[in-house]
Amino acid sequence: MELIFVGGVHGVGKTTICTAVAPLMSALHCSAGSLIREVTGRDGGSAKAVTDVADDQNILVGAVRALSADRLLLDGHFCLIRPGGEIARISVDVFARLRPTVLAIISSDPAQIADRLQARDGVAYRVSEILALQWAEVEHAASVGRELGLELVRCDSSVPPTRVAELLAAGLPR
Repeated sequence: MELIFVGGVHGVGKTTICTAVAPLMSALHCSAGSLIREVTGRDGGSAKAVTDVADDQNILVGAVRALSADRLLLDGHFCLIRPGGEIARISVDVFARLRPTVLAIISSDPAQIADRLQARDGVAYRVSEILALQWAEVEHAASVGRELGLELVRCDSSVPPTRVAELLAAGLPR
């Protein structure tokens, strides 16, 4: 399976972008959170803090391996927030076990992300918190890419889906 992993902070537009891009790439689209919730039966809710990052990532790897698709567009995170606000970087080992073909990171203006999260989840986040998490996501995504020998595709959330599909497809084997 060709796995295209698209990361970014909550509210950046990963799911919106991936929903538009998946048919352009003949890919199945899933969000990491929805796969984890399917297995655990937990409610997603508006809380973004994750108690057991390692356990959730093990569940994700198993759920992805159980899928049957030639190409998977998986949206998720390179970093998560623990209760108390600590930023947790997802282990490079998790990404190695997922075996991505392409890694991408979506970014946006932190104030716009805060507005989206307020409208979507009814929760107010400080722009400074979003900025710190987005910076950690981008930095860790680049590190994961280096470790796995994959070039990181970087996109702003305002990039049209057809262009995102082109950028992602450029990283796929010919």
